[in-house]
Amino acid sequence: MDICRHFNEKEMDLTNQTLDRAVSLTRDYCDIDPKDWKDMKFELKSLKDLNKNEITDEAFAQLAQYRGVSSKASQGYRFNFYRICLQDDKILNAVSEREDKTVLKPLLLYVVTHELIHIVRFNKLQKSFNSSWIEKEIEEKSAHQDTYHILKNTDVFGMDHVLDHYKNYRVTDG
Repeated sequence: MDICRHFNEKEMDLTNQTLDRAVSLTRDYCDIDPKDWKDMKFELKSLKDLNKNEITDEAFAQLAQYRGVSSKASQGYRFNFYRICLQDDKILNAVSEREDKTVLKPLLLYVVTHELIHIVRFNKLQKSFNSSWIEKEIEEKSAHQDTYHILKNTDVFGMDHVLDHYKNYRVTDG
């Protein structure tokens, strides 16, 4: 397997479409006004645009947190900025191992929605990005549970398979 595979142009288009859908679904599920959603400072990057410390072998994506300072206010205010770091190679390798290649769309939607849930929880629920290992495990299970509830009724072909794959990662099997 080629460990340095990157999304091609068509896959990046799908990724950007997926981000739009994931934002809409997450915003609706969390009941966040579109104006308030703008307070969520984040971006999505694929493997070719990541810094070395944003690359992992442990997941399809990871979230990086950065501190920003706004120049709008006279003294500036600090805010958290998040980068969703997609691991193209891990995602593409998982898809290529399946006979049914249509799994890319539901897998991307799951992964991006899951990371957006973390961003919402860190911003709105005041969950800590830098927490203990046990707290991170609890956060992961909660994010998987929310992701399941967001996506369980979507009309995306193959989503049932992706949700089933992650059932042991959730708080409950619901």
